[in-house]
Amino acid sequence: VFIYRISQRGDIFNQNERVLGGNGRSLCLITVTPFLKSLPTLSFAHMEIGDVVCEISHLMNKRISLEEWTTLTIFHTTIMNARWRRRTKSAFYRYKPEKIQNGILPPYVVGCLNEDGDIDWVRIKKTIQDFSRPEEERRKATLQSSKIHDLPLPRIWCPLYDPLVSYIVYGPSNLKCNSPFPDQDETIKTYYDYFAKVREFEVDASGPLFAVQRQWYLPRKMQRQSNLAMFPQEWKQKSVIELDAPDYVLQGGERSPCDGLVAALLPHDASVEAPIADASLFLHLVLLPQILFHLDQLMTAQLFLDHCLEHLPILGSYLESISKDTFDYILEALTAKSCAMTKNYDRLEWLGDAVLKLIHTDALINSREFKRWVRYLHEGDLSLLRSAMGSNNRLTNAAKSAGFDNFILYKQLGRGQWSPIGMELREINENGEEVLAKQEETKPGKKVSADVIESLLGLVYLHKGFQASYDVASELGITLGRDDNNDFQIPGYKSKNDLLTFSEKFLGGYKFQHPELVEEAITHPSCVHELVSCYQRLEWVGDAVLCLYARECIYKQYPNLQVGELVILEATMVCNETLAYISVSNGLQRHLNHRDPSLPSRIAAFEYSMGPQGRGLWATDPPKSLSDIVESMFGAAYIDGGFEAGQNAVKHVLQPIVNALLRALSCRNTKDMESKAREMMHPKQYIHELGGGIINVKAWKEEKFALRK
Repeated sequence: VFIYRISQRGDIFNQNERVLGGNGRSLCLITVTPFLKSLPTLSFAHMEIGDVVCEISHLMNKRISLEEWTTLTIFHTTIMNARWRRRTKSAFYRYKPEKIQNGILPPYVVGCLNEDGDIDWVRIKKTIQDFSRPEEERRKATLQSSKIHDLPLPRIWCPLYDPLVSYIVYGPSNLKCNSPFPDQDETIKTYYDYFAKVREFEVDASGPLFAVQRQWYLPRKMQRQSNLAMFPQEWKQKSVIELDAPDYVLQGGERSPCDGLVAALLPHDASVEAPIADASLFLHLVLLPQILFHLDQLMTAQLFLDHCLEHLPILGSYLESISKDTFDYILEALTAKSCAMTKNYDRLEWLGDAVLKLIHTDALINSREFKRWVRYLHEGDLSLLRSAMGSNNRLTNAAKSAGFDNFILYKQLGRGQWSPIGMELREINENGEEVLAKQEETKPGKKVSADVIESLLGLVYLHKGFQASYDVASELGITLGRDDNNDFQIPGYKSKNDLLTFSEKFLGGYKFQHPELVEEAITHPSCVHELVSCYQRLEWVGDAVLCLYARECIYKQYPNLQVGELVILEATMVCNETLAYISVSNGLQRHLNHRDPSLPSRIAAFEYSMGPQGRGLWATDPPKSLSDIVESMFGAAYIDGGFEAGQNAVKHVLQPIVNALLRALSCRNTKDMESKAREMMHPKQYIHELGGGIINVKAWKEEKFALRK
């Protein structure tokens, strides 16, 4: 076997360990196959123990017998049942070797090391023996404790009147149960009165009170600390505010040997030893589930990288570069929202969806098979094709073919939800039979696999750019082959200098190589006898270009906002009203080539409503063609000059909107920022959501509504 020491250290942790007689003993991981590469250093912040650093390092290789391995699996099961199973439920853990064979992570068990760094078989067997004791034997152990001298080593007791609470016991105090109670009232004069009337438990009035401290808080969803700015530490501050104990003044007879813990007094005849009563061992178990959970996650990220390097070399090479200093970026892309981590793939998937949208847009207009006839399709048909290319079923199949489904992290760190490697959660059903717990049968939904594809594309795009994400999509088989030999020449077409001059100014100085595209971008569908096509194709392209720019801008600017708020900000930036405002503000509507007799009056009405006599932008109802030609100009720049040209054009045109957004959300507090983002929601959308998404909302001007028949 390969033995890895689990070394936990911290100022308060070290002090507690000395008090409890740890003497340098520690836990270890024992595995029959070596872990890959170097193991990470994990950092946690416990509300009582403080900052704890955990290092997992290879100690030695050793040969053990099959019997000894079986003993280790029993010890591993014992400590996980003592520390991690739900004490209010009938569920429990069993070691299941067959389960290991179906996983991707190397199997391991937890053991103990003695002061010399060797496997501590004595402590392991004593722990197994203690855990198997019936309650009568554990209660007898407390009753036989010396009423004069301290315990040889601190033990853990549980009061019979509150068995879910545990205390570290040091020895008898100088008080008895008939001693005066510190907070006396008319009915409670002594400790005996307190236990009889408050706890409803009879104790020996002359019996001794033992000096104890309440056992450490046992966390569940504690997350490791990260040095990355993308991993905020607000959860740590929240836990301290909610759970930190107030300053406590010691009463008579109480002791506080362990820093950070609350002192109390406990009668020995109202107590029973905990299943694992070794206090120094249990100190090392406090953060063990968190250590194993995050170790599993980091090893999953490492194995995922190795899998990609072997089977998907393009994606693997990008991920290797991205994860050079930390696996946190890969972890974010693999972690589903159901995992309840500080960071999951939600934001990356939202960005990756826009990346994939532009990839599929580019693929369709440049496809060898489709580009000849795609230009003649209606915008709705083009959107239908694009949606089919990026459907959840298609992405799910691609993820399964790539082997991604084995690496998705979807179980959260909670009792009865996440199980250590090799452990199977069992329960007793209503018929008294032992069966597999329902949580063990939980599998991620199909959409989760599709989401991971998009989150990986978003991650690669952020760090390596659009071309890199395009290459990854091609490697995964979710896009089409390109043919860059495009012919934009239209026989008999003559460029219009005034239009080109305007487009150059509107798009921030970009000069078109193919002026036909500018003409197409401002040609309304009502023009059926023009040399160029109408703007629907370019508007469809520009929609994807604009979507990606808006999402990337918001994603980077607001790293602490969740997707719900990001969606509202995106809608504010790219909605029909905003783009129509941009169109009219820049005079783009004056170049619109159309044959629709109703358009001039509708455009004039919109311009009027934007003035001082109007009701504000959200109260307007602009013609859709005003926003369409803005998007079509973006699409023309993209097709003419490529990705950078398209993004730079959007950046220049939307800069006033972005600046206004930054001013509106200029606050340090994340909660205030979320609230302000919510306030930007369009009233139509707000009413739509209030109605549960089943109400269609249309805006009417007051005077028109009043005149309706």
